[in-house]
Amino acid sequence: MAPAPPFFRPRPASVLLLILGIVYFVFAAVNLWLAGVSSARATEYRGQSQYQQQFERTSTRLYWAGFWNTLVGGLCVCGRAGLKPGAPVGFAASALFIAAAMCITARTWVAALLHGEAHMAWIEPLLVWPCLIYALIYVNRERRRDRAA
Repeated sequence: MAPAPPFFRPRPASVLLLILGIVYFVFAAVNLWLAGVSSARATEYRGQSQYQQQFERTSTRLYWAGFWNTLVGGLCVCGRAGLKPGAPVGFAASALFIAAAMCITARTWVAALLHGEAHMAWIEPLLVWPCLIYALIYVNRERRRDRAA
């Protein structure tokens, strides 16, 4: 009987990181678009300070969300670049990129929980973090195996 293939393989890790990167880039574009709409609404309510401040605060948060989503998407794509053996990025850099993406998503999630703004708090722990952890475990195992050889 042939041995079972290992659970941590390069293709699923690569596909997961690519999907996460695309999803984060799409949400970054949506955040930036919504921030522009909110900013335009703030100028419509120029004389009414309560509405103007609310739209300005919302647009600022959406601009920051767009920035962080773009950064996490870029880190996922860069982390994916080092998954193949012999890649110029290397396993250590790939692990660093994936760990940075994990830290940013965790920081954002905790901050949203502390401020009471996490409306769908289950998404990141159930959908995003397992993908990042899977890729991180794969990269660390391959890095150790590469170093031992």
